[in-house]
Amino acid sequence: MMKVHPPTEYMVVTSRMGMRDGQSHDGVDLRARHGTAIRAFRPGVIFEVKRSDHPDDPSGKYVTILAQDPEEIHKYFHMSEIDPDLQVGQEVRAGQQFALAGSTGNSDGPHLHFEIHRKNGEGKFEPMDPIALYPDHFHKYMDKETGQPVNIDKILKSNTRVDKPRFA
Repeated sequence: MMKVHPPTEYMVVTSRMGMRDGQSHDGVDLRARHGTAIRAFRPGVIFEVKRSDHPDDPSGKYVTILAQDPEEIHKYFHMSEIDPDLQVGQEVRAGQQFALAGSTGNSDGPHLHFEIHRKNGEGKFEPMDPIALYPDHFHKYMDKETGQPVNIDKILKSNTRVDKPRFA
């Protein structure tokens, strides 16, 4: 199995992929206080960067990274800030910081919404469950007692700004 890096330092899933409030939730939500470093899950090339935060856009500030072997698109949503030097076409290594967590777009509080997309039989990218794709990595994120995601309401109450270095 290839080496991957935790996208956030807390390693806690607060919401899994699936239907939520009558809509498809195409990834996992990971605990991340406002200002927490967001890092590349796997090495890849920056595919898309959106730095604006329009109130009608549910995704907020986001970055997508194209990884190879297997070919995947990793999507990171709701950031408060993206490294101003980050550009489309730039290579990033696993664990490289490129943004800070926040609550932009349609978000109830600071966290990282993380998606993985792989090609289906028709050659189109579709969302896949990160926990199912990388069980050796993501099993460490689940509640140790129940094996389920941590209660997001409890997490959001404790998500307050932390002072971290902005970008290395």
